[in-house]
Amino acid sequence: MSDRRAVGVLFDGSFSGLLSVVHAYYYDRLLPVEVEEQKTYQPMLGTEYVTIATDEDKAEAVLAGMKKKLSSDAVHNAFSAFLHYDATRFYAVFQYIVAGFHYGRALDAYEQIDYILAVHRLARHVNSEAHLLKGFVRFMKTKDGVFYADISPKCDVLHILATHFEERLGNERWIIHDVRRGSAAVYNTREWAVMDAPAEAASIAADGDGYEALWAAFYDAIEIRERRNPKQQRRMLPMYFRKHMTEHKLDAVRARKD
Repeated sequence: MSDRRAVGVLFDGSFSGLLSVVHAYYYDRLLPVEVEEQKTYQPMLGTEYVTIATDEDKAEAVLAGMKKKLSSDAVHNAFSAFLHYDATRFYAVFQYIVAGFHYGRALDAYEQIDYILAVHRLARHVNSEAHLLKGFVRFMKTKDGVFYADISPKCDVLHILATHFEERLGNERWIIHDVRRGSAAVYNTREWAVMDAPAEAASIAADGDGYEALWAAFYDAIEIRERRNPKQQRRMLPMYFRKHMTEHKLDAVRARKD
């Protein structure tokens, strides 16, 4: 470890970004002493900081390694814990993934290690909240047939809910609006995407005539190719990662729709 450069690491807050940090640990010989989202970090006195740019190719390479070395439960734990709101989650998940490349499929047996125990705790909390919301999300059907639901979860479970309702309401158009974070999952009967949606949109939705305008804005964003923003849509859940989530079975969904 003596040849590694001890630094504080800043990244964009995405899961792909965190995997890019793992890549930098191995290939750039960095030794992160903390991992923080760039826009919210508080600098520690005496710590040198470097910013790691998100690189989808590097992230995919790390994920491929995780799939090979770790159990599917461990891969799921890493992503679930990442969705928590705890300020220490980034560093804990980073340490968990690095440890996974050392311990392999036995990783989760080492709960005496503090960051492994922390990831388990965070993942359980996230999955518990997502499970409850799957039963408590309430959609309102608009006059033009769009289903709208607003939520305010403590954890960022919007992507887990979207994969769940894509399977349950695959033939309907719907919007799940996370008012707390100002984002929404929008589904057009073929695909869903997550995009910015300010809390004020909920007041528009409260007006029966406002749904049509609300949907039109989201529909344009998801349908018009020139206005697509794949980077934003993949901000938290890269397309290649969905198949690793127990809530989302792509093969089954494709078979049902064919």
